Amino acid sequence: MLHWEKKLVLGVPEIDREHEELVKKTNEMLTALKSGNSKEEIIRHINFLADYVIKHFNSEEKLQAKYNYPDIANHKQIHSKFKGTVTQLIQDIDENGLTTSKKIEISKMTMDWLLKHIGVEDKKLADFILENRKNT
Repeated sequence: MLHWEKKLVLGVPEIDREHEELVKKTNEMLTALKSGNSKEEIIRHINFLADYVIKHFNSEEKLQAKYNYPDIANHKQIHSKFKGTVTQLIQDIDENGLTTSKKIEISKMTMDWLLKHIGVEDKKLADFILENRKNT
């Protein structure tokens, strides 16, 4: 399980609110994976999380454009790659079922990606936005 901690707070309220919700939705999916819920229930959680991630990515990308973020192309590419990974994951579950090893893979991949993305890429974005907000 992930916990909303100070180290995840970036100081840009609109991003932090969405990240906090993203952590909550991720935990709901992780709970469903651990609880032995049906494949359909788990896919519902994954789809909901994927939809929320897209909404969040769109919000971040609007902020990047608003502040002329210099690394916007790279950040968008990272978002696009993650969306593709989730799409592939859902397709794989549909075709091959939801094994214990697939549940572990989903849990690890989601937690690792979320913590790394917030801690590295979104931190750079937030620092840039905060610096530009100070100067305007």
